[in-house]
Amino acid sequence: MMSLSSPPFNSPYPSSTMKRWDPETILELTNPARDDITCVGRLKGGGRRCQRHMARSKAMHACSILNKLACDSASKAKESPVLREAVDILLCWQHDYQTSTVLKQWNSKLDSWATSHESRDSSSTAYTKPYVKEESMENLSTEELGNLLRQMQENLARIQAEMRQRDWERQREPERQRKEEEQRRKEEQERKEEQGQKEENEKREQKARDEAFRERARLKREKREREAREKAEKEAAEWRDTWQRYFKKCNMKSGLQSDVNEANVKLFFAKAPPKELVDSGEKRFKLMSAENKRWHTDKVMQRFGPDVVNGAAKNALVIVATVVIKLRQEAQRER
Repeated sequence: MMSLSSPPFNSPYPSSTMKRWDPETILELTNPARDDITCVGRLKGGGRRCQRHMARSKAMHACSILNKLACDSASKAKESPVLREAVDILLCWQHDYQTSTVLKQWNSKLDSWATSHESRDSSSTAYTKPYVKEESMENLSTEELGNLLRQMQENLARIQAEMRQRDWERQREPERQRKEEEQRRKEEQERKEEQGQKEENEKREQKARDEAFRERARLKREKREREAREKAEKEAAEWRDTWQRYFKKCNMKSGLQSDVNEANVKLFFAKAPPKELVDSGEKRFKLMSAENKRWHTDKVMQRFGPDVVNGAAKNALVIVATVVIKLRQEAQRER
């Protein structure tokens, strides 16, 4: 686990006992769900902690910044501009817009800690100033001299350690920047790949929807065509049957005298005759000439007798004869 209590390998940086406050605890850097330092950003909606692990180099750099700030008071650390730098480092690319929000949360936590601790122990400092009595050094006891010397040695060790840490960080800075750039490029590549995969999935889904739509349209079209074809075939069969019955009854599809009118007679001669009798202008003219003779007054009188011709069927017979004459004239013009 990467934490603030684990400085860089072989680092001479002072241990956590030299810090005046513990950044890892106060700022809650370790993510309990991962037992490690993850991005300090929050997910949208639920407000849960981001689970994305930080690059080791970035986490080490942030640890270094916060450890140095912890050598001074929390109230001073809150005002330090490098605190924002630590926030920026510990945010992943997906939550880098939350810098101000996280910084405000950290300031609040540092304020609370400073109020409850530093107010009670305002004399605590990162570097303890050696206590020297006003009287001459010659008047100090051996124990006091020992304590004074020990304090001076501790302060000197701290200063030397900090200098070595700065030298170490300066030497490691190019490597750190290189690793950060590699991580940034890797994350950017992952983001592009995720976006590309998302777009590819959307294209496949849209293609599938389009194909399904075209298939439904094709089935509907085939159904309409099949129904229209079946209807036409059925109608043609009915007209063929009507033509067969033509010589026994009147020339209506229904066979009823009440259906005899000019429109129905024309429809009958347009639909009922077999194709081989009307597939040319000359054939249609011959057919209508024969029908004209069939429905001539003399022929009708011979076929049906005066009772029928002058009876209830008179009007129907007149209509048929008149329409047949007109159809023969049209066929003659179009032959």
